[in-house]
Amino acid sequence: MFHIEEGEDGFEKLCKKYPYIAISIPELRIVLKGKSNLNKVVTNLIRKANKINPKIKIHLLGCTQQNLMMQKGYYSCDSTSWLSPGRWGRALLFDGQKLVQVHSRNKEWLNYRERERDGIYNRAKDIPQNEYNLNVILSGKSYKQFNRYINNKYYNYEPLKILK
Repeated sequence: MFHIEEGEDGFEKLCKKYPYIAISIPELRIVLKGKSNLNKVVTNLIRKANKINPKIKIHLLGCTQQNLMMQKGYYSCDSTSWLSPGRWGRALLFDGQKLVQVHSRNKEWLNYRERERDGIYNRAKDIPQNEYNLNVILSGKSYKQFNRYINNKYYNYEPLKILK
């Protein structure tokens, strides 16, 4: 995994040595102090990595920022941020193109939850049946659907995503 204190030389060595690297998005946010150039920095790192090693696979660690997820050049990303809305009575709903945060009492969400309830609990029999668990599970499902949408629309499941 690349750490900012390793600098440009450290990043280049990492790209030359390993076929799969990770870039920590939360770490970059801290270093950039919330500045809006995160996209530009990540894009430049991805370009540099692909130039050094065209077969490199780049993982964006801790990434749920939709505009970052929808750019080319990286191989995978993950995060647990999709769990957060459940703590505050909210949920993530995939609208066919993006993730939308909705209140857990939103009519569209309640309809979705009712349609999915039996299927979820038939597959996850050991999970206590309550509103929080169902909201979190379905938010995770929405996050997965969004990832699938990105792969289908932008990459058509290409094993390697290279910025041009």
